[in-house]
Amino acid sequence: MGTQEDADLVRRGYEAFGAGDMDTLRSLFEEDAVWHLGGSGGLSGDKQGRDAVLAYFGELFTRSDGTIRVDLDNLIGGEKSHRWLPDVLTAFSVAVRSARVFCRRQHRVMPWQMR
Repeated sequence: MGTQEDADLVRRGYEAFGAGDMDTLRSLFEEDAVWHLGGSGGLSGDKQGRDAVLAYFGELFTRSDGTIRVDLDNLIGGEKSHRWLPDVLTAFSVAVRSARVFCRRQHRVMPWQMR
């Protein structure tokens, strides 16, 4: 897969999450996917495996009474992509393997770090 196909996969994932479509989300993740979630809150920590990632998503829907919403503002592809985005405070990196999401990390990014 190339950069465009990887980007399309991430977009489909955001759309599926927004629709609560767990079947599509299941199809987009590798069985051994890892979802890294920083911080020290009750939901923080690594989610190991597709089932654990999907259970985490389910918990987000449950805790928000189904009102959780995610917006994909910018998607930058490639091995190492850097672009100045002055309003970014949180960024995510997604690794794709065999046309499925394998790893996701959250990064706290301050605007001056993007230069």
